Amino acid sequence: MTLSPTVTKWAEAYEQEHGHKPADLVLQIAEHIEKVCKMLNELGQKDAQQGKCAHPADFFPALVIKAFGMDISKHPDTVQAVADLWQSDYMDGYNDI
Repeated sequence: MTLSPTVTKWAEAYEQEHGHKPADLVLQIAEHIEKVCKMLNELGQKDAQQGKCAHPADFFPALVIKAFGMDISKHPDTVQAVADLWQSDYMDGYNDI
């Protein structure tokens, strides 16, 4: 499995701390998170460059629910945690220009 530089660095730190490499499934999840982070960062940059207003905070929980098919009434903390991460990634890109 070819890992991105960010995930490689994290996996090395994990191995140093725990004495073993993370499981392949964990690495795959980390890669997915890294890809989504990059996509949201690029979307934020694009929106800012085009002079669009940043997406409001309530956009991100709705995006999480749509992406994962989650029921917010059953998993409100998980939905909000992912939404906060995704909003942070988006805003990093939006504010980067």
